[in-house]
Amino acid sequence: MFVRRSGFTLIELLVVIAIIAILIGLLVPAVQKVREAAARAQCQNNLKQIGLAVHDFNSTFRKLPPIGNWNANFRTNSYPALSSGGGLTSPDGVQGSWLVHLLPYLEQDNLFKQFVNAAPPNTTTDGFNTYDALTATFVPGFVCPADGSYPAYNMPEGGTNYSSTSYAGNVMVFNPVVQKSLNNAMIDGTSNTIMVAERLLRCDVSVQLYFSSAGSNFTGPAWAWIYPNHGDGSLWAAFGWRTAKVSGSGTVSDLRTDYADVNVPFQVSATVSTCDIFITQSVHPAMQVALGDGSVRSCSGAMSKATWVAACNPTDGAALGSDWEQ
Repeated sequence: MFVRRSGFTLIELLVVIAIIAILIGLLVPAVQKVREAAARAQCQNNLKQIGLAVHDFNSTFRKLPPIGNWNANFRTNSYPALSSGGGLTSPDGVQGSWLVHLLPYLEQDNLFKQFVNAAPPNTTTDGFNTYDALTATFVPGFVCPADGSYPAYNMPEGGTNYSSTSYAGNVMVFNPVVQKSLNNAMIDGTSNTIMVAERLLRCDVSVQLYFSSAGSNFTGPAWAWIYPNHGDGSLWAAFGWRTAKVSGSGTVSDLRTDYADVNVPFQVSATVSTCDIFITQSVHPAMQVALGDGSVRSCSGAMSKATWVAACNPTDGAALGSDWEQ
């Protein structure tokens, strides 16, 4: 007697496969959106922690850290700090970038002590070897997890590795020449002043090719960078050089990343191929910033340049446009 076995016909199998494919097609974008939201939330938290660290530094010293500074006897003859974007003083007496000064307030006290020991105030020679080695240290809180522009997080420049960062300090707030208290540095109001903005880990392919031909492929920014710029201001974890006109930077043509250089305030959803080193950039659909009051907000990509510049300039007294609240 013939027994008919039950099972899928070819058509039924194809239908099942098609349904599964559709479900996967619906599921993958949803998972990607969840991951993007999580990465954006982590990036916001990084900015929040940096903002709180600035407040802690200010509470300790009653002044803000400089964007970057050398000790008075540290290689000042070869690269004068005041004409190269750096300063010669810091309230804590330590040499380093503004992020180096914040390390003790970001649960990185051991790393901070290493920087202190690497560049003592009485250093009179180049003495960069130990300091350089520390600049390669990866600090997770200085990198946005959504920024995949340079997965290595560590790029060479001049034979030295520098660990990247996704965040840039406003040089008009973290003035390298005259350090002021938080409130005095932002007389327009801390809730109306942008203190930290986002930057891509790797930016501008044309510059990348230039550096590669010169034996380097660094396009910054680097969180511990305090050296003079070698043809590109994006190496600094900073923005606003030319508009600020501090430290002689108004006369140094290679200091870039200025929000007044081009006709747009910043870039959103930026990639390596679209990135412009003359302004700040975000991989998110909006530019995320830390304000002077320690809060974090997202600035719409439709924001006008005038509103952005007014929010970045802490002492101009300019009213912010209506698009600031969007």
